[in-house]
Amino acid sequence: MSPSVDAAAEAELLKQSKEFLVRRVMALERQLKIRNADCARLLQERHQLLPLKEKCESQKEMILALKDQVHLLQVEKGSALESLEAMRREQRDAEHQQRMKKVEQVVGPRPAAASAGGSSTYTAPQLQRQGVRILSVQDASPPPPSRPPGGTVVNTSVGPQILYDSSDISSVGFAKQTRPMDFLGGAGAANTLAPATHPGPGHAGAVDAAEEADVRRLMAMAKEGAELDVKYAGIQDEEERALRARIDALKTRK
Repeated sequence: MSPSVDAAAEAELLKQSKEFLVRRVMALERQLKIRNADCARLLQERHQLLPLKEKCESQKEMILALKDQVHLLQVEKGSALESLEAMRREQRDAEHQQRMKKVEQVVGPRPAAASAGGSSTYTAPQLQRQGVRILSVQDASPPPPSRPPGGTVVNTSVGPQILYDSSDISSVGFAKQTRPMDFLGGAGAANTLAPATHPGPGHAGAVDAAEEADVRRLMAMAKEGAELDVKYAGIQDEEERALRARIDALKTRK
């Protein structure tokens, strides 16, 4: 501030009354005490934060050192990976050289042109003389598929039946029987039930008795099957009734 301003302020204060000046001084004292308390509090907080500041500085230095170590370890890892890959390549090359030496020991030394060019030029006669078998197109082709086991479907009077392959052991005994016997007079019965060219006495009666026996056997089998169906149906009905009775009993008990 300039001297003229100070002089003007001083003259203005001298014009004020004594009570006003006393009140002004007291207000300034209160403000000064408040400012002193704030300064003391800030100074105390500064003393409390100094150890934390030192600790943060030390941790910062440690973090920077660890960062440098991590960078160094990354560089070492990269060099180690490169060395490992080079070692693997050398190992593969050595194994390949060993295999080639074994092949040369079996087949013989490679010609000079092949050694210079880097590729083998063995001919078929040379390999055959060394005992190496060369596969032809016929050898490389897969074998023809074998016929699956089974037979052919043949229509008979009782429906389609399977005609199995011939075998020394069949369903009718040790004979090459290729067609199942048809006892109902169908197309397949022409070879099995046809009368002989020179029938003897009583031959026709024997054929009729055989047919009747077969018919009776088939009828008995059909009757037995029907009886079993009726029996099983009755058993199922009884079981269903028993289950329903148990369910009703449980419901009433609840």
